[in-house]
Amino acid sequence: DEASSLLHLRLQIDDGAGVQRVEVHVPPGAQVAALKDREHLGVDVSNRRVRFIFRGRLLGESEALSQLPNGACVQCYLQPLPVENVEAEPDPLLLAWARLAGVGRAFPPE
Repeated sequence: DEASSLLHLRLQIDDGAGVQRVEVHVPPGAQVAALKDREHLGVDVSNRRVRFIFRGRLLGESEALSQLPNGACVQCYLQPLPVENVEAEPDPLLLAWARLAGVGRAFPPE
Protein backbone atom coordinates (compact mmCIF):
# COMPACT_ATOMS: atom_id res chain seq x y z
CA ASP A 1 0.00 0.00 0.00
CA GLU A 2 1.55 3.31 -1.15
CA ALA A 3 0.03 5.42 1.66
CA SER A 4 1.59 3.24 4.36
CA SER A 5 5.04 3.61 2.78
CA LEU A 6 4.89 7.43 3.02
CA LEU A 7 6.27 9.35 5.98
CA HIS A 8 3.57 11.27 7.85
CA LEU A 9 4.63 14.68 9.24
CA ARG A 10 2.73 17.43 11.00
CA LEU A 11 3.88 20.93 10.00
CA GLN A 12 3.29 23.96 12.19
CA ILE A 13 3.71 26.90 9.82
CA ASP A 14 4.37 30.35 11.31
CA ASP A 15 4.39 33.23 8.83
CA GLY A 16 4.71 35.96 11.47
CA ALA A 17 1.02 36.82 11.22
CA GLY A 18 -0.34 33.52 12.51
CA VAL A 19 0.18 29.81 12.78
CA GLN A 20 -1.46 27.09 10.74
CA ARG A 21 -1.09 23.35 11.04
CA VAL A 22 -1.06 20.93 8.14
CA GLU A 23 -0.38 17.24 7.79
CA VAL A 24 1.76 16.01 4.91
CA HIS A 25 2.81 12.65 3.52
CA VAL A 26 6.18 12.44 1.78
CA PRO A 27 8.33 9.61 0.44
CA PRO A 28 10.80 8.51 3.13
CA GLY A 29 13.71 9.20 0.75
CA ALA A 30 12.73 12.87 0.36
CA GLN A 31 14.92 15.68 1.63
CA VAL A 32 13.87 18.61 3.83
CA ALA A 33 13.88 20.89 0.75
CA ALA A 34 10.91 18.89 -0.60
CA LEU A 35 8.75 20.34 2.18
CA LYS A 36 9.03 23.79 0.54
CA ASP A 37 6.70 22.60 -2.21
CA ARG A 38 3.57 24.73 -2.45
CA GLU A 39 1.58 21.49 -2.34
CA HIS A 40 2.79 20.89 1.23
CA LEU A 41 2.90 24.42 2.64
CA GLY A 42 -0.08 25.83 0.76
CA VAL A 43 1.74 29.13 0.14
CA ASP A 44 4.22 30.52 -2.35
CA VAL A 45 7.63 30.69 -0.68
CA SER A 46 9.58 32.17 -3.60
CA ASN A 47 9.93 35.52 -1.79
CA ARG A 48 10.54 34.09 1.70
CA ARG A 49 13.22 32.38 3.70
CA VAL A 50 11.92 29.04 4.96
CA ARG A 51 13.34 27.42 8.08
CA PHE A 52 12.38 23.95 9.35
CA ILE A 53 12.99 23.13 13.00
CA PHE A 54 12.67 19.72 14.67
CA ARG A 55 13.14 19.46 18.44
CA GLY A 56 14.93 22.81 18.55
CA ARG A 57 17.37 21.99 15.75
CA LEU A 58 17.48 23.74 12.40
CA LEU A 59 17.17 21.15 9.63
CA GLY A 60 19.40 21.56 6.59
CA GLU A 61 17.72 21.42 3.20
CA SER A 62 19.70 18.37 2.12
CA GLU A 63 18.91 16.33 5.24
CA ALA A 64 16.85 13.18 4.75
CA LEU A 65 13.34 13.24 6.16
CA SER A 66 13.76 9.54 6.97
CA GLN A 67 15.68 10.58 10.11
CA LEU A 68 12.43 11.94 11.55
CA PRO A 69 9.98 9.63 13.28
CA ASN A 70 6.66 8.98 11.58
CA GLY A 71 4.11 11.53 12.88
CA ALA A 72 6.82 14.04 13.91
CA CYS A 73 5.87 17.69 14.39
CA VAL A 74 8.13 20.04 12.42
CA GLN A 75 8.00 23.80 12.90
CA CYS A 76 8.24 25.89 9.78
CA TYR A 77 9.08 29.59 9.92
CA LEU A 78 8.40 31.77 6.88
CA GLN A 79 10.41 34.98 6.93
CA PRO A 80 10.77 37.79 4.40
CA LEU A 81 13.97 37.60 2.40
CA PRO A 82 16.61 39.87 3.93
CA VAL A 83 17.37 43.20 2.35
CA GLU A 84 20.93 43.33 1.11
CA ASN A 85 22.46 45.43 3.85
CA VAL A 86 25.77 44.63 5.51
CA GLU A 87 24.77 46.56 8.64
CA ALA A 88 21.35 44.86 8.95
CA GLU A 89 20.27 43.66 12.38
CA PRO A 90 19.73 39.91 12.90
CA ASP A 91 16.17 38.71 12.29
CA PRO A 92 14.21 39.16 15.57
CA LEU A 93 12.15 36.00 14.95
CA LEU A 94 15.31 33.93 14.59
CA LEU A 95 16.79 35.53 17.74
CA ALA A 96 13.61 34.74 19.69
CA TRP A 97 13.67 31.16 18.43
CA ALA A 98 17.31 30.78 19.52
CA ARG A 99 16.49 32.05 23.02
CA LEU A 100 13.50 29.70 23.30
CA ALA A 101 15.52 26.76 22.00
CA GLY A 102 18.13 27.40 24.69
CA VAL A 103 21.03 27.69 22.31
CA GLY A 104 24.04 27.44 24.61
CA ARG A 105 26.25 29.88 22.75
CA ALA A 106 26.09 33.51 21.79
CA PHE A 107 23.66 34.31 19.04
CA PRO A 108 24.26 35.65 16.52
CA PRO A 109 27.74 34.10 16.24
CA GLU A 110 30.51 36.61 16.71
